[in-house]
Amino acid sequence: MEPSGGLDKWDTFIHTAVPSSALRAQLHELYAPRGSEYTARYLSDWKPRVQRMMRGNVDEVTVSRWLSAQIALNLVKQAEEERGRVYDKVYLTRPDILLWVNVDLRRYCDDAVYYSNCLPPYFPGNVVGCPSDFHYVMTSEMARKMATMTEHLQRYRNRGNAYQNGAMYAFARDVIGTGFKTDHVVIARHEEVLRKTQDFSMEADYYKCFPRSPPPPSTRSLSPPAPRPTPAPKVAFVVRGLIYAPHRAARGGWLHPVGDHDFLSRAWPSMLANLVRPARECGFAVDVYVAMHHNSLARLSSEYLSRLHSIDSNVTVWISSPETADQQFDLAKAFLEQFDGVAYDLMILSRDDFVYRWGSWKALSNGYDSSKLNIVSNDCANHLWDGLHVFPGSATPIFAHAFGGWWAHDILDKSDYNWDQLNLWFSELYGQPDACEPAMGYLDRGVGASINEHYSTFEIQNAYAREVHDDEYHCCSMAHKELNEMPRLRQCPVLG
Repeated sequence: MEPSGGLDKWDTFIHTAVPSSALRAQLHELYAPRGSEYTARYLSDWKPRVQRMMRGNVDEVTVSRWLSAQIALNLVKQAEEERGRVYDKVYLTRPDILLWVNVDLRRYCDDAVYYSNCLPPYFPGNVVGCPSDFHYVMTSEMARKMATMTEHLQRYRNRGNAYQNGAMYAFARDVIGTGFKTDHVVIARHEEVLRKTQDFSMEADYYKCFPRSPPPPSTRSLSPPAPRPTPAPKVAFVVRGLIYAPHRAARGGWLHPVGDHDFLSRAWPSMLANLVRPARECGFAVDVYVAMHHNSLARLSSEYLSRLHSIDSNVTVWISSPETADQQFDLAKAFLEQFDGVAYDLMILSRDDFVYRWGSWKALSNGYDSSKLNIVSNDCANHLWDGLHVFPGSATPIFAHAFGGWWAHDILDKSDYNWDQLNLWFSELYGQPDACEPAMGYLDRGVGASINEHYSTFEIQNAYAREVHDDEYHCCSMAHKELNEMPRLRQCPVLG
């Protein structure tokens, strides 16, 4: 948006059929759309509507994709009619796309619908390109005709669950009356689907292909030397845990489902997007540390270990000694005891299986107080949430001394802090994380095994919690509600 003239030059329009009120709230906060339409009931509303439109070999995915695009483009048309003038360009895209190159819509011609490039020389031998629905750039008139795609799906039909570029070219020629051309955005180098980039190495690869220009040569001057720039505040982002353990039943018995414990699957992408990158956007120099027990190596293939070492350009993988007890806070203790934490302005220590929701950096920035014991939330039994600890680097010895064993719920009793110094970021109570979702996200217990995948609403979660817990542990507050409604008091935490 910024390279195309700035945020004030854009109006955003959204349609989604994902039945999530939390997602709707996030989209509205992020984009403040001029027009939006949400289909709240997927199974009873959206799916039957899509199935009624399926003909021949046109599959459900294709109909759903283009019906959603049609609704969004009709919102654009409605806004144009209300304001009495059309938009210069329309950019149609998906919400799960990562983009690493500038796109200036003011530089696009009006002679074609433009789409992503996956042709030679970038993809040798792929002379027909690859089916792409990552983005389309077009004029307002073209967008109105593009919105009729659902009427033409049989003629320009789906092939192998992907709309081929040949069919799209014919549709643009016959129905829209224009060309269908690639732009400068190269798939897998400049743009990619989030699910295909779980190790996030492609961004680093892009900068290898297009390195920044070297600084100009210095010239001698008789002027006084400029003052040295203040070094950026340093942040250590430390992830602790098993990293990878297939078919694992978490400690806690029947409360926990069995599933794959995989740090790289959902937890790390959420940490990178919602904590690490926002910290860097604040101007902080962030180093990433992955701390795991020595017996974790036996579970890691060479391919997985290679992916682990490539998750970030500033990552260090640390492995404990065999003498370290195989308990989560013995691992944390061992890491901190050998770590030079005082070299950092801020320490962020997280368990490795937590999926952070959007807004987590806002909560950290708003809540962090360097003079106090920062705890995300509490529960009915005063079990302080021990999935995330944020503290000044100078306090590293305090936490190294306090940590040990399976839990850190009782850190107040084992540290130099007292109850008057307790700083809770969330005021409501959040119980056992496999009975109700914590305040800033959820535990990844493996695909299909996490609580938010088992129980689609908080009402169902609460019914489950009442059944399996006594009153001491049943305190499922609506985590997303408090997180989403939290005001943004500051963009970045005050480090003290």
